[in-house]
Amino acid sequence: MERSRGSSFNQHEDELLCRVYLEISQDPIGSNNQSQGKLWEKIENSYNEKKECWEIRSSRSLQGRMTTILYAIRNLKSCIIQVENLHPSGASEFDIMEKAKKLLIQDPKLKNGFKFDHVWLLMKDIPKFTDNVNIGIQDTPNTEINISGSPTSKSPGVSSFSINLSSDDGRSNSSQRPIGSKKAKLKRKLAEGNSSSVDNLVSSNEKLLNFLKESTSSRDKGFEMAQLRVQNQAKKLALKEMQEENKILLTSLDSIAISTTREFIRSEQERIIKKRTQKQQQPPVAPEIYGKYFGDIGSPGSNLP
Repeated sequence: MERSRGSSFNQHEDELLCRVYLEISQDPIGSNNQSQGKLWEKIENSYNEKKECWEIRSSRSLQGRMTTILYAIRNLKSCIIQVENLHPSGASEFDIMEKAKKLLIQDPKLKNGFKFDHVWLLMKDIPKFTDNVNIGIQDTPNTEINISGSPTSKSPGVSSFSINLSSDDGRSNSSQRPIGSKKAKLKRKLAEGNSSSVDNLVSSNEKLLNFLKESTSSRDKGFEMAQLRVQNQAKKLALKEMQEENKILLTSLDSIAISTTREFIRSEQERIIKKRTQKQQQPPVAPEIYGKYFGDIGSPGSNLP
């Protein structure tokens, strides 16, 4: 008699399952030297005791859901490392995460995208991922679970529960089976997809750099044009001022009957003459540039103009 399929897990169930899994599988005492069945029996009991109004889940259902979560999170971690290794300039954590999620969908099993943001912060830093994260989704593990059969390989503080990285079934494989043709083709396709994604990222960065260079060049040209406009405007104002001063200098004081106006024009004429005299007496450019080498340039005894 076939067992009826349970309903899909909701986000609250995923969160509870991950917390129970971490609590039991990472217990340095309780999880050490125990079988796979015993471990998941504990997880099943703890989960069903702590659940709220959700349905009771079997250890098989919980194990399958946990495998799916770990598979997705492990591969997303690998994609994040790939993106970070490209050293994208100025990229924020959000930008890196978005690029990693786009890279993640190259895996056919994750083509619908990453669905576990609600447990990402809870699971992303567990030792299973931080100790040995594979680079490249072509090396992603199967979604099966395997328990190390050798008690001597375990150490205090390390869970006996681990994801099998190479076997095609749930059995511990002491010898490596020859890779199948379908699996080889899948790996080649994933490798080609990764290469294409990386090339696209590099191309996007190059386009961004070229855009920034063009923008900088345009800003420099705009700044130079603005300087020229300011200089031309200053020249126009200086020319207009000189024309007004020339009118004042050419005004005859005898033709002005009002004494106050005549006195004002006379003082302005004196001011203009004094200003132009001082400007003519300013030293030429040459002594400013070469004075520290030839102190008498431009002096009366130098016989130079």
